[in-house]
Amino acid sequence: MTGPAVSLAEVGMQFYNPKLKRHHRVLDDINLSVMPREVLCVVGPSGCGKSTLLAGIGGFRKFTEGLCMVDGEPSGEPNRDRGVVFQDYPIMEFLTALENVEIGLCFEKFTLIEHLLPSLRKQRSREVRKIAMEYLSFVGLETHADKYPRELSGGQKQRVAIAQAIAMKPKVLLMDEPFSGLDPDTREKLQLMVLRIHRELNNTIFFVTHDLEEAVFLGNHIIVLSQFSPKRTAEMGATIVYQQELVEYKDSLAKDTPEFHQLIKTLRFHFHNHA
Repeated sequence: MTGPAVSLAEVGMQFYNPKLKRHHRVLDDINLSVMPREVLCVVGPSGCGKSTLLAGIGGFRKFTEGLCMVDGEPSGEPNRDRGVVFQDYPIMEFLTALENVEIGLCFEKFTLIEHLLPSLRKQRSREVRKIAMEYLSFVGLETHADKYPRELSGGQKQRVAIAQAIAMKPKVLLMDEPFSGLDPDTREKLQLMVLRIHRELNNTIFFVTHDLEEAVFLGNHIIVLSQFSPKRTAEMGATIVYQQELVEYKDSLAKDTPEFHQLIKTLRFHFHNHA
């Protein structure tokens, strides 16, 4: 693929507020190209529409204006080409870690005839379990395969959710503030894991976060989303007020370098001037 993995042209989103009896504009005039194998990080003030933007790309909400293309096609409904990892670990409480990773693969891998013929179903089940275990091992949870979510820590549950998403081999991985509820040490370990996933799977990642340090560390492209700008009014939705290409970091030692802190300072300036 030579074109953008995700392309947004004059995209907008508005919702009808029944109490006020009028439409409320959330996003306005979003123009963006995310290239294949890019890690795009989206930052902005709370409530500015970051998650709404991700939901529109994922197909969970339909943009009310403009055009959204994913892998050269209109975004349409959610599909396996867009894996999603949310903040609140949406994994099944009644399934083990391994079974949670298996579930999406089962829906995709099993044909009707395999469902009807026990011998074929058994063979395919073994194949699915092997694949699921590979991805669980990839996120460092092979020894926790038989545990239920209630037996896992917050960081471990988020690893299961990530394994579940990447097992489907999506072309674009959408991550909506996935580490915001975790302690700093666990958060940093998962940040490093995301970098490893990106290097080894060579995928495109759209990462929403409110943490500037996390955005600079993970992203090679960053945008600031805000509804406030000298040229805009309060009735307008959020748009991209700043964006920058970033260097790629390999490990957490980069966070202590002067260059890293200068990037944070620059980004904070633009963040607060539009917050």
